[in-house]
Amino acid sequence: MHKLFALLFLILTTSSVQAESSFYGELRLGAGGVRHSNTDFFPGYGGLTGGFFLTHNIGVEAFVEFPLGVGAERGFDVRIPMASGVAARFQSPSVNGVEGYIVLGFTTFELEQENRNDPAARTITGDFTGVRTSIGVQQHLSLFPGFLVALEYRNVNTDSGITTDGLSLGLRVEFQ
Repeated sequence: MHKLFALLFLILTTSSVQAESSFYGELRLGAGGVRHSNTDFFPGYGGLTGGFFLTHNIGVEAFVEFPLGVGAERGFDVRIPMASGVAARFQSPSVNGVEGYIVLGFTTFELEQENRNDPAARTITGDFTGVRTSIGVQQHLSLFPGFLVALEYRNVNTDSGITTDGLSLGLRVEFQ
């Protein structure tokens, strides 16, 4: 994972000479879905994203997510203590201040499960990696130039049999 962040850093620093390039950052709040053992959990999460447009509407970004709540079902609590990764961003041209986008990347995350009915039971922790795909729509805020509000659905595909996805709302700022 450190190699991916190093590669992203090199891309960001070597591309900074392009005249039309710009940085962006985003704060995201959402509800995730975790499905394993035929049970669905819905933990809350927050996230921070930082990125750089390499050219018009194509960017690279790094993200980190943190828990804002647990998903409880059948006497178990599930949470994702942290997730992070890198991705490429492809967005449509703006039409009346609205843009669609797709984000394709790689993520690594940790999953914790705790038995609420038996406090003496140990917490089970697992580390996972996978391909993250997100699709979203964002609206420029006319009163605050450079700010956008975004709605996004994302899915992480791992080879572990655990399905994770999420729906989130984000506040984004773009720096020219």
